[in-house]
Amino acid sequence: MIRNNNHKIPIIILAGATASGKSTLAMEFAHQHHAVIINGDSMQLYQDLSIITARPSYEDEATLPHRLYGILPYHVSADVGYWLDIVHKEIVATYHAGKLPLICGGSGLYMQALYEGISNIPNIDDTVKHHYQTKFSNQETTILYQQLQSHDPYAAKKINQHDRQRITRALMIILEYGKSLYDFHRERVIPHNYQYYCYWLDHDRDSLYKKINHRVDIMLHNGAVEEVKSLLNKCPDEKYGIMQAIGVKEITAMVQGHMSYDTMSDKIKTNTRRYAKRQMTFQRTQLSQFTFIKTPKDMTYS
Repeated sequence: MIRNNNHKIPIIILAGATASGKSTLAMEFAHQHHAVIINGDSMQLYQDLSIITARPSYEDEATLPHRLYGILPYHVSADVGYWLDIVHKEIVATYHAGKLPLICGGSGLYMQALYEGISNIPNIDDTVKHHYQTKFSNQETTILYQQLQSHDPYAAKKINQHDRQRITRALMIILEYGKSLYDFHRERVIPHNYQYYCYWLDHDRDSLYKKINHRVDIMLHNGAVEEVKSLLNKCPDEKYGIMQAIGVKEITAMVQGHMSYDTMSDKIKTNTRRYAKRQMTFQRTQLSQFTFIKTPKDMTYS
């Protein structure tokens, strides 16, 4: 079995901005080191959006072992607590199989929670959660953010004012428990005997933005519009996490006749670039312990 010299289970965490080439690098490393690639991207958990989320292809998954990709139906909520529970099970299974766990993804909160631990935030009952989701559904994100500023100003300072998903979660926590989400975060617990090797795939901004624009063109050419139409036929509304994937709202607006194809394409590119910028900011402020790399040769675990 794979262990390092301090008797901890070694784990590679490979993170980076969207379109930076994480999946390709992960496959190169996994091939060389007999690793299992485990998904660390919140949107790649879902079954219905393989094109928009740039999930590994069927050929990639057939070539090398991949775990936790395309496992959830659209209506299941995939928060960080849920992901931590299933990823720890995959890490243990990979270890017992004598292989190296390689966590690959761009969801910074997932990576931070895996590395630093997670607080014991109480689970919100589904009925209660539905109550808040219904209550928030007809309110603009700006109004919800103002409510968060009023009830939990510390959380409001930590959350982007346009990030509806994180705003509503923080509101649920403060309203239900009278305690800030970030008070819970300060009480993190790391119960696992892991040795972490954390890497961030480096890219200069100009070349990354060009890669993003090109990938959106390829994504649209390969059937992203049809993929979103299929999702819409299942009648999910905005309360589902899958609807927050970049490209869904833009393509939906085009399908409904609210914008042209070219405008839709430009908006997806713009919003993806903005997301990449937020990812890089998160790395700089929250994942500063990650080592910058450019090739698989820069990744070690001993």
